[in-house]
Amino acid sequence: MVTLKVATADIPPFVYLREVNGTWIMNRGIEAELLHLMSQYLNFSIQLLKCDNLGVKLDNNTWTELFGLIANKNSSLPLIPGSLRPVFTGWLWACLVLTSSYSGCLYSLMSFPTRVKTINTVEELAEAQREHRVRVIATTSDAYYDMIRSLSKSCDKLRSHPGSSYYDNERGECKYQECYKKLSHTKEFKDLNKQLDSLPEETKAKKAYERYIFYL
Repeated sequence: MVTLKVATADIPPFVYLREVNGTWIMNRGIEAELLHLMSQYLNFSIQLLKCDNLGVKLDNNTWTELFGLIANKNSSLPLIPGSLRPVFTGWLWACLVLTSSYSGCLYSLMSFPTRVKTINTVEELAEAQREHRVRVIATTSDAYYDMIRSLSKSCDKLRSHPGSSYYDNERGECKYQECYKKLSHTKEFKDLNKQLDSLPEETKAKKAYERYIFYL
């Protein structure tokens, strides 16, 4: 059986040395257990060379303690704790960053899903507006605004009920909300009323308007 000379020092928690009958043994420790497993698997024995510290370099270019044993070839293997510490430290930091990034994205998707229910019909748009899930807006210079202004029948209802109206799909009639009456006092609303009076009675979009929501 091959005997491997190992130079080491008592440096907990990596190596714990204990003297038994004039012989130093490694009874426990992280690197001690690793070395014992290697000796059992590769079938070799261990002879410890105890050192008080790692050693220093002298003026005559010689080393003392553990490095001195290695330089003088008195030891086959230096057991220096902490040589892999930077590698494990970097790996742990990488794991921390990756797990934090993944969990953060997962929590954000669970708390606020990016996908919302798609609105496919006018009735769904009206329901979403009533539930305040969406806000329907339009500019005064587009085709939709001109189409709404050309609907005389519904605009007559709007003039008789100053406020905002919406189409009730279940009853088939227009309902009016009191909370929008303040709009009738605005300059934009009064200007729109003047324009509505001059619109034609019949338009192509009149029937289509009766089936969807209208907010002024």
